[in-house]
Amino acid sequence: MYTTEELSDAVTVDVETGEVEPVKQIESALEKAIDVAVADEPKPTVASGAHWSASLQTRKAFWAETNRRGLTNDQVHLVLGHDHLAQYEGTYAQALGLIDAWINARTADAQVDALNVAQPGGIPL
Repeated sequence: MYTTEELSDAVTVDVETGEVEPVKQIESALEKAIDVAVADEPKPTVASGAHWSASLQTRKAFWAETNRRGLTNDQVHLVLGHDHLAQYEGTYAQALGLIDAWINARTADAQVDALNVAQPGGIPL
């Protein structure tokens, strides 16, 4: 795993144009995607003050979102640090934000690993 400082110097290459894009542009796009997801956040249908996961409708929406992102239930529990959603103290939006940050970090690791693979001609990037 890479530190925040190491990732701050990371770049991604646009496959079509070959242009190098700083990670900050990717992070900005990720933040916009999170904002959109938060705006569409289902409203709890349980009594005020109850944990968001107490609502069956909200819980189903959450698992659908994590599934859409390609995560297993075990990965979600790992990222949130609990065996049950009700144990997670954050909001629905914070949970998805944490999951998106985890996915982004894993994607950045994969991009860096891909850059370190020897290219034809034997010269790694």
